[in-house]
Amino acid sequence: MRKISLWIGVALCFASCPFYSQKSILHNLMCAYRQLFMIVHYEYAGICEEGYQKELSWKEKILCVNEFANREMMEFLREIEKSDLKTTVCQYPDRKVEVVNIQGISCVVKSMETRGLFLNFFRMGAGVNIWNSALNARKMGVPVLKPVAVVEKRRLNVVKTFVVYLREGEVCETVEKTAHLLEKVERLREDLRKKQITHHDFHLRNIVVLEDGSLQLIDIDKLHWYPKRSYLYLKKLEVEERRFKRELASNL
Repeated sequence: MRKISLWIGVALCFASCPFYSQKSILHNLMCAYRQLFMIVHYEYAGICEEGYQKELSWKEKILCVNEFANREMMEFLREIEKSDLKTTVCQYPDRKVEVVNIQGISCVVKSMETRGLFLNFFRMGAGVNIWNSALNARKMGVPVLKPVAVVEKRRLNVVKTFVVYLREGEVCETVEKTAHLLEKVERLREDLRKKQITHHDFHLRNIVVLEDGSLQLIDIDKLHWYPKRSYLYLKKLEVEERRFKRELASNL
């Protein structure tokens, strides 16, 4: 029965991927795999662990790292939708990126709203995906953004998620500005390859240089790790590396 349910899930995920003429079957298979993983891997990282301040109900979930869970931060998280402390830095049709300063702590707030009665019972919002990816990646020794808190506000057919993380360092915008860091970037890429992790959008603009000169990955909505000898991983890696080499070549 479990195998039948799994194959039904695979079929539904594959069918939900848009089939554009310029997209290959392999591309759609990779999209279906990611969607299926997000359904099977339904979790809120840290929800059962110590070290987090938690306020949990079906309608609203708040998890905040104890280090940052002071009174001002918790009040901000409870009113995160209405707060006028945030400043919008960029906005897309499906998400918004804002910055906020709370007691001298500069943070980025990413928010997203998803609609749908059935799928929202089985999938995580983008904010929760980033939170999960950040915590799990850091446990694996991958240098990613430092998560502060995640908020999920759920209604019957609408889910709003917010992830808060530290705003650190400077973004690597061009090869000219970061040529001296390319060796470190290559070591970072090699580390991801050893752990069989793909970023999905590995570009200089998604790498931050911290004050100590170390690198940090941001925009990790679709960061994913694959099982050993995964064919899908190898194909995804080819695409990711081809795009990054094209970016380097175009800036030289």
